[in-house]
Amino acid sequence: MYMKKTLSALLLCIAGMLFPVNTYADDVAPADFTGHTWYEYREDIPDATGTMTDPFIISTPGPLAQLAYNVNTGAMTYKDKVVALAADIDLNRTEDGQRVQWIPIGYDIIHCFEGLFLGMDLKDYVANGFKVEQKHKISGLYINVSSASTVKRFGLFGCLGGNVSHLQLEDVSINVDLSALNVAEYYFVGGLYGNTIDENNNSGGSDGLWYRGSFLEKDGDDLGKKYVTFATDDVAVSGSISAKGNDQAVIAVGGICGRFDNLGILHSTANVTINTSDCMYVGGICGVNCGLYNENNGYYGNCLYDCASNAMITCNDSQEQSSVKVGGIVGQMKEGEKAYACV
Repeated sequence: MYMKKTLSALLLCIAGMLFPVNTYADDVAPADFTGHTWYEYREDIPDATGTMTDPFIISTPGPLAQLAYNVNTGAMTYKDKVVALAADIDLNRTEDGQRVQWIPIGYDIIHCFEGLFLGMDLKDYVANGFKVEQKHKISGLYINVSSASTVKRFGLFGCLGGNVSHLQLEDVSINVDLSALNVAEYYFVGGLYGNTIDENNNSGGSDGLWYRGSFLEKDGDDLGKKYVTFATDDVAVSGSISAKGNDQAVIAVGGICGRFDNLGILHSTANVTINTSDCMYVGGICGVNCGLYNENNGYYGNCLYDCASNAMITCNDSQEQSSVKVGGIVGQMKEGEKAYACV
């Protein structure tokens, strides 16, 4: 069993993008989610062109649930489109004595969000530039699953193929219990997203993504400017995350994301409590930074920059094997990835 999980750990990075693609009926939630889900309370997203000056505006939970539905059913990936919050959104809702569950936006590499998700009012941003008080929050996100045959990525987003910026995610409550499943699959659990995917360019520096951040790096006496293609910029996550595994599955858990590939997380924080059993990668920011690292014309991927983790992490390993990787910031960094100015 130890050899099996160790081999799985190696394959997690080698396999890269080779995740199974699943489907479910358009008009119902995935069977993994029991009880009421936010699919039942969808509302139309106001019409827009999706540009920076005419973004898709979301002000209430209903349109946010419709965004998840559109992406998950293949109706729209929002590629090169902008979605912006115009108000705080509270997902803490109870029906029939049970919390209404959130279904992640994007659940595999075919059904993933490929646009720019902004947690702020773009009209003010375009007119006056960014101000801290513009940043909106999504609170009360709740996920509680004990079967994961369809969805294997958990968070506000499941599989993120775009960018998220200037957002607060508060009072997250995610519980993924896979202990009863005996399946050799990959699972990614994070407050903001399960994992990232950069379909446009897997060698760092994708033209298909919205922005690139920059930071200074000292190399001897030279101070050079490095650019980062990023998935996450200025995002704060708080709440609790728990995950239980088994002796077959490979599970990565983090306060912001389970895993990210060929992208950066910049200027972001996680204030989280994480409890895991039999999970292979666990970190305050992300479980595993894993992919194909490559410096290409001054671009960097796979980078953590100016991030802070305030995480209480508890890990239990009933399988008595030594391949679990746990860290206050990252469980494991692979293939030459970088971390700068993180605490």
